[in-house]
Amino acid sequence: MDEAEKIFRSIFKSQISLPLRENFDRASKVFTAAYSKEDIDAYNRALEKISDLEALEFASRYRNRLPLLVLKFKLMVYLAETTPENLGFYVNRKDRRLIGYISIAYGGLRSMVKFIKGMFLLRILKNA
Repeated sequence: MDEAEKIFRSIFKSQISLPLRENFDRASKVFTAAYSKEDIDAYNRALEKISDLEALEFASRYRNRLPLLVLKFKLMVYLAETTPENLGFYVNRKDRRLIGYISIAYGGLRSMVKFIKGMFLLRILKNA
């Protein structure tokens, strides 16, 4: 699995489309060129060793670590917004208040768990 597939799966839990992969790969090359060899090596090590990239990115964003990973997650989200197959992920077409409150609570709890896991993953990656 390549970086585009890993990042997309971490966010959307599905397979990436070919046009989105191509756009990500082109933009990724441009962004990667602006980073140091150390940042690129740390990013590649994270892709190889860590399976929960979403948790790692969340903690990295908070701790100002792995800037290339954070940037590539942002890039994937921005590009995915432009594709029709991801419309349901970004636009809620149902009006169910109770389900909405439950979703907010679940999202908050899930984020807290991902953050804690990500902090541990950062420590593991640092010691590896």
